[in-house]
Amino acid sequence: MKKIAIVLLLCGVFIVQNSFSKQIMIDFDISQFKGAEGTTSLDFSYSFADTNLKFIYDSAGVYNGEVYFDILLIPNTGDSIRNEWKMPVSVLNYDGTFKELFYGSVIINVPPNEYELQITVKDWLDKERTATTKLQYHVKSFRSEEPLISDIKCAEVIEKISEASRNWSSIFEKNGYFVIPNTKANYSNITGNLLIYSELYNLQNYMKKKVKVNYDILNSAKTPVMHYEKAFSVIADNIVNVEIIPIDTLATGAYYLEITLEYPSEKPNLTTKKSVKKFFYSNANKAPQSEIYFIENLSFEKSEFAVMSEIEVDDFIKKSLVVGLKEDLNTWEAIKDSASGLKAKQRYLYKFWKMRDSDTTTAINETLLIFRERLSFVNKMYSFGKVPGWKTDRGYVTLKYGNPNTIENYNVMDVVNPYDIWQYDNYYGGIYFVFVDNNSLQHMKLVHSTAPGEIANPNWEDLFLRQSIFDDYDTGERKVNFNMPTY
Repeated sequence: MKKIAIVLLLCGVFIVQNSFSKQIMIDFDISQFKGAEGTTSLDFSYSFADTNLKFIYDSAGVYNGEVYFDILLIPNTGDSIRNEWKMPVSVLNYDGTFKELFYGSVIINVPPNEYELQITVKDWLDKERTATTKLQYHVKSFRSEEPLISDIKCAEVIEKISEASRNWSSIFEKNGYFVIPNTKANYSNITGNLLIYSELYNLQNYMKKKVKVNYDILNSAKTPVMHYEKAFSVIADNIVNVEIIPIDTLATGAYYLEITLEYPSEKPNLTTKKSVKKFFYSNANKAPQSEIYFIENLSFEKSEFAVMSEIEVDDFIKKSLVVGLKEDLNTWEAIKDSASGLKAKQRYLYKFWKMRDSDTTTAINETLLIFRERLSFVNKMYSFGKVPGWKTDRGYVTLKYGNPNTIENYNVMDVVNPYDIWQYDNYYGGIYFVFVDNNSLQHMKLVHSTAPGEIANPNWEDLFLRQSIFDDYDTGERKVNFNMPTY
């Protein structure tokens, strides 16, 4: 079992190493900009939660940790380029639960080329927590007399240095702005805005002329859903392009932002330049729009769902609805007994997973693949008697949220019921789930969570640590028996 994990976001491709044990989880995003003297500037942004690290308590009452980074670029020809650094971090009153996300950024200038990129991350105080990944990486050239546009960098915060709301580190400075990275490119309706940073180059021949920048948002089926544009007169050779785009009307899903630079030219094929960035938006008020993801008969008939039997379809729909929304359940209730029969069920299952495909440009539905891996894991780890693991509370949470960042186990003499607390750092700023074992047989029941929409019993210690609980698996409902006698 691997003990480590790196999540690397490069042009929408995730490379993940998972485990359900001790691990370090670092999120990376790399953006390319024009560097000095013909080089390309690689902006490595990263973030991680405090629960990834081992901390040492010092005499000043502070918990200190340190992360080691090693980035190695090996070109097809020429010398390798290496950058190593350590990032010290400190927290107050650390108790093993999520308190803070840490952000960082480093710039490496390299010649345009094809590289093997190797990234290694270590917890400097616990070197068993070590993550390494490698891949082939293309560094593009910005050597051109024609106008160009950089990569798009997603941000959590963008502020002018002169108007900063806090004392940000100088590592986040970019041309007069503080740009705090959003390494996952994940946004939500809590803010409702997409914050992006990019740069426009080689505009010297268009001084005082009008150029236009188009912002187009496309859904995962590459259908345009939003357009915004701005025109301005050129006043400099290179221009910083900062934009805050309202996206609160979008439904939950994966999207692409396309930025197109239009400029006057006698050569029509050179009048536009484009940069694309994939991002994810979670809108608690708008469920995913299934109709925009549905590909007609040819795609469906080639899918695995088109050859499933009715028993297989019914079984997999029950499992899939564990991660579904209320709207998904309502749709299923409406069609499950329809005259269309098996085909309607197969199409429902096809659409259910197609709309959740995080990258429709690939042949594999990565979200479905992860779900199947989690399904196999929970059935192996959490099955109880005749109850399969996916029907248990721990199975439900794992299928929906993945593996927790930390698990705290409590089994002490003065507490009748042992219990676990699962901590997730990457949802809603940090959430946790409490499971209680009323029979001391590892039959853990979910009794409290801070996740929106999940069961919430803030007084769970008084209610459940000495109270019996049971499960009605015939109906699939998780219930708490408040009438059982206390011990």
